[in-house]
Amino acid sequence: MTLLLITKLEIPPSVNHRVIINAHGGTLHPDVRKFYEDCHYILLSPETTVYADEIAKARERADFLSVSMWFYLPEAKKPKRKGAYFLCRDLDNMQQLPINSLKSFLSIDDVRIIDIHTYKRPLAANERGYVLVVVRALEEYTHEDPLASILSTGTAATANTIQASIDQALATIESAMGASQSRSKSLGAGPDA
Repeated sequence: MTLLLITKLEIPPSVNHRVIINAHGGTLHPDVRKFYEDCHYILLSPETTVYADEIAKARERADFLSVSMWFYLPEAKKPKRKGAYFLCRDLDNMQQLPINSLKSFLSIDDVRIIDIHTYKRPLAANERGYVLVVVRALEEYTHEDPLASILSTGTAATANTIQASIDQALATIESAMGASQSRSKSLGAGPDA
């Protein structure tokens, strides 16, 4: 993996109200437009760590991308109004607008993003929320089984032990089913029993 970008963005507005529908179709909500403009200036600022050469290489190679986002939101014990509070915002609601800004800045189509890691963390109630964003290029894409790391046991002996336990459990179930059928026949039960 090659690091392409590290930055902090503002907390995005809700994606639920990003477009205002009118007689002529739709237009971006002013809050969304402002978010995109703010992101543009932040991404061009010296506070954003940009590896321009690596971005150009990733663009040329058509690398897949991995995006990680940490949403730090102020905590409110009993929020009375909607806003950028920890318990008022869904994690999945906050992903799309920052990704759109990154796509525009990197000039890489967001269909190339194959990994998205998002986290939501609380801040003190008086702190201002932000999003920490890290973008990496994946030079090699490996087709891996997502359950392999969860189900892996480390050794062939352990895997054999687990398989033997499964086989024994299945044999016990089959034996119990056979005994159940022979019991029902000996009690004179009909086929509907």
